[in-house]
Amino acid sequence: MGLSQLIGRLYGDAEFAAPASDEEIDQIERRLGQAAPDELRELLRQTNGVRAEYGSGLVWSVQEIRRTRGFGRTPTSLSSTCRSTS
Repeated sequence: MGLSQLIGRLYGDAEFAAPASDEEIDQIERRLGQAAPDELRELLRQTNGVRAEYGSGLVWSVQEIRRTRGFGRTPTSLSSTCRSTS
């Protein structure tokens, strides 16, 4: 099961944005000086952010990542989280 399917299953009210382009993802990587974790890159290609009840951000958009200047998790911690929920 992919991350977007898992999010949809866990959060029935999740709102998925249109996909982010590779160029948008590349821009945040250059700006932050680090690569996005593969799982996050793939999720952003499917949806440029996910919101749930009251507009809470379940997955940041590329604009939010750029604004906060970080991915929120290290590649290692995101990878281990994804494996533990699969």
